[in-house]
Amino acid sequence: MNERVLFVAPAKMYPVNADGKPLQHIRENVSLPALTVLGSLKSAGFETEFMDLCAEGFYNQTPVNKNTYRFGLPDEAVVERISETKPIALLVTSMFSTEQQMVDDLAAKVKASYPHLPIIVGGIHATLKPDWTLEAGNIDYIVLGEGEETVPELLKVLQLGTQDLPKGVAYKKNGRVEESGRRPLITNLNRPWALEEVLLNNGGYRYNDDYSRRSQIYTHLTDVKWVRNFSLYYSRGCPIHCDYCASSERDGLRVRHIGSKRMFNDLKFLHEVYGVKIFYNQADTFGFHEYDIKFLKELSIYRKDNPNFVLNNPNAFFVRIFFPSRDGYELDEELLDLYAGAGLNVMTLAVETFNQRFNKKINFDKIQPEKIDELLTAIHRRGIKTELYMMYAFPGQTKEELIDDEKTIESFSHLDEVAWQSCMIFPGTEYWREGLREGWFTEESYKRTLKEGYFFHQLPERFNFSQIPTSELRAFRNRHAPNF
Repeated sequence: MNERVLFVAPAKMYPVNADGKPLQHIRENVSLPALTVLGSLKSAGFETEFMDLCAEGFYNQTPVNKNTYRFGLPDEAVVERISETKPIALLVTSMFSTEQQMVDDLAAKVKASYPHLPIIVGGIHATLKPDWTLEAGNIDYIVLGEGEETVPELLKVLQLGTQDLPKGVAYKKNGRVEESGRRPLITNLNRPWALEEVLLNNGGYRYNDDYSRRSQIYTHLTDVKWVRNFSLYYSRGCPIHCDYCASSERDGLRVRHIGSKRMFNDLKFLHEVYGVKIFYNQADTFGFHEYDIKFLKELSIYRKDNPNFVLNNPNAFFVRIFFPSRDGYELDEELLDLYAGAGLNVMTLAVETFNQRFNKKINFDKIQPEKIDELLTAIHRRGIKTELYMMYAFPGQTKEELIDDEKTIESFSHLDEVAWQSCMIFPGTEYWREGLREGWFTEESYKRTLKEGYFFHQLPERFNFSQIPTSELRAFRNRHAPNF
């Protein structure tokens, strides 16, 4: 019996200015959903295939509308692969609401050629808005939440031709969206991953650091010959649940970790067998869990005999981990030494704003900007580059509050780069719920604005809910253009 399954990471979108120039760095990333879901499918006896349209067609860039471009292989490439390999199902990941259009386009293209091929979609956006994802009628099933258990069970049901769907699935029946029930969060994340299928492509390595890094700051301690990278994403969940973040809605408020041994063994294997020398931590809570600290200790020992790799942190550390309450909120120099010994190339700090009414991550009564300056200086002293991750245009934010953030940053002694991002409102967040309550938008107006190009760095005037005129936000963008 054919048990081949094709997983596709779809094309991505990026915003452009009036001249068609990108407003942000265009990047590819290792697909975590493919690693985990395909790993579970292999363990269940399925034959797996993978396509990453962005990584395999990075330079293929075409306009979607006046505000956004698409990059990646054309959807026809997926239709061709289906024709060649004849999978029993197509799996597609739908992570961000901004890119649902790419998923919709791909599903429509495939369904037109293969109307009976089941199309299954998962991811944060698909989980939070299954009704939107099923709306066009080309997608057959939504995997709600984590997919490692649900997808193999769903495919077995489809093979048998029964209607007894497993928990964790949404679908349309008689024009209405139905759910088979929700699953609890996975407690054991230590499951096999499909490393070879995801990382290798046509005899080469799929992910090139030239196309993955967010800026040149990440070349600080790297050799120009180091091009292979991997994303370390070994924990899920976040206890902070910021008002703009949708991840906690799916992944929960408790940090669940795969384990320090698994994390270290994967890195060692990737470094020694696949020749990966650039690792990116992608977990937002890295350093929160005791297993992260154990991993860093093992890595520091390993690095003494294997110094030719670096560890980057583009997703930003929580500042609080460096100022533990048990020590009276004094800087933890030993923790910094541990990070330095593990080979940190860049340390990005998630400050976002120095205004307490928008910031849940930092208690500024205990950790003042002066302490953050002390931390930046201590990082610099260890030969590591420093970056701040900042946000602007929070709902209700004033011009004076944004200027205060700029001035505070200018006062810091040792800071290499600042990455700014507008506060975007996503379904499932507190700002989303507030916006619907207060009449800032409706679901329909939100969907229309997405199709017009509402994006991380593309803030339409009608979606500017700050108290700062849009013209002044554009001027702010121009002042900080290199840092987006």
